[in-house]
Amino acid sequence: MLVFLALGWDPVLQVFTWISGVGTISIAVLMALTRFAVIAWFARRPDDDRRVWHTRVAPALGCLGLLGIAAAIVLNFPVLVDDVDAAGNPTFGLLSLLLLGMVVLLPVIGWAQGAVVRRRSPASYERLTEALSG
Repeated sequence: MLVFLALGWDPVLQVFTWISGVGTISIAVLMALTRFAVIAWFARRPDDDRRVWHTRVAPALGCLGLLGIAAAIVLNFPVLVDDVDAAGNPTFGLLSLLLLGMVVLLPVIGWAQGAVVRRRSPASYERLTEALSG
């Protein structure tokens, strides 16, 4: 709280809005990836469900729709986080780039951590993946 005060930021009007924007784009991307995962799952197991609508068409349409929504969010992100130039026009400045960079960078860091655990401690990694899968 003192950091926000020292920088002159309103934690509700600024910081909450920034993190909400990051969360919104993250959820849209995760939901699109989930639709893609459904397609991949059934592509590997064609005998599990042969209904093309359920296993390919509907997930593909959902994925495309969510990617379109994610694109709209990214294109309007400066408006969402109030990243404007001196004239008051929305612009992809440092704030927008840093916040959108979190959406890309943090999953990469998580993936790298998982790769390190998998390499250094295969037994721990196996227990972790078993716990997550069911």
